[in-house]
Amino acid sequence: MASKEEKHVGVWLPYDGGKERFVAIFFPEKVEKLDLQPTATGVNLKIPSEIEVRCGRGSRGRPMATSLRATISLNSPSAGLIEVGVARDENYYIAEAKERTLEAEFVWRDALAGLIFIEKHRGDGRPVLRIDLDGELCSVVKCKEWWPNEPGTYRSGETYAEARTRPLQRIGKYGDPSHVEVSYPGEVWAKMIQEAFEASRDNPLLALQSLLPFLTGS
Repeated sequence: MASKEEKHVGVWLPYDGGKERFVAIFFPEKVEKLDLQPTATGVNLKIPSEIEVRCGRGSRGRPMATSLRATISLNSPSAGLIEVGVARDENYYIAEAKERTLEAEFVWRDALAGLIFIEKHRGDGRPVLRIDLDGELCSVVKCKEWWPNEPGTYRSGETYAEARTRPLQRIGKYGDPSHVEVSYPGEVWAKMIQEAFEASRDNPLLALQSLLPFLTGS
């Protein structure tokens, strides 16, 4: 299970005069590495994250979190709060009988331009990144009548099929915050930046940044 001290965003639904949490997405800061994937146009950056989806007392069917998106902004002393990229998780996560924490897959694609902006405007300290979450909470329910994959066919019987409902809730409703601010260890961030720019040496974006300290060695 993820630590309750880690920064997280929750998805809540009303239940019995109050509210109940069905989803929690955690963004740990104390990481040892930030994972990069070199591409033909630059790099993709995986945002460290974990997710929990649980069956609540008021749930019908099994809750499912999907369409997850994280808008990343730099909180800069010079530029203020400005968006630098978007990370998406293309997976879906369904609650199981035994609650557990899963590794999420938020990937910031083509992150090079955003990383350059962060390094130019973050100031003397570690960069502070604001992550705004968007996503949907649905339910997986069992149906006795359904349309199989074969076109034009219809089936009904004792065998149930699982179907996804319309979205029941979005992140940030009922007064709960839909964003967190994270700042990774300085040495971890610096190593990731060095690897990102080494992998992108031939990218024209870097050719215009000769005065930046991470390229001049100052």
